[in-house]
Amino acid sequence: MATSSSSVVLVQWQAASSGRLHGTFTAYVAYAANPPDLRVSSSSTPFTGTISGGTVTLDFPTRLRFFSSPVGPPSLARIHGTLSGGVLTLRIPHAIRGYRLTRAGIAAYNKAISALRSRVSRANRLN
Repeated sequence: MATSSSSVVLVQWQAASSGRLHGTFTAYVAYAANPPDLRVSSSSTPFTGTISGGTVTLDFPTRLRFFSSPVGPPSLARIHGTLSGGVLTLRIPHAIRGYRLTRAGIAAYNKAISALRSRVSRANRLN
């Protein structure tokens, strides 16, 4: 799971002994539909991939737009990364830095989504 002031991301997967994996990439993102009013949108995308040692490759059947804007770099279909000590670091093309996700349970994920919704609600009340 990774969190920021405007997003919560959860990557879940199951790996076979062969190193093949399948899972889901879920993102909750705060955005301005009608500035300055904010909304929270969610999307979930399945993926397959491989894990070998600490190297991870995630392949998406549809292009993943979470890491790119409509006018920015192209959307992604394959993301590479590393897994070490419960931290998944994804290398995103055209990004300044890697994207770090830490191991978390569903309770922490639900708490992070609740906090994101509270921030959005608070921001909207201030506007």
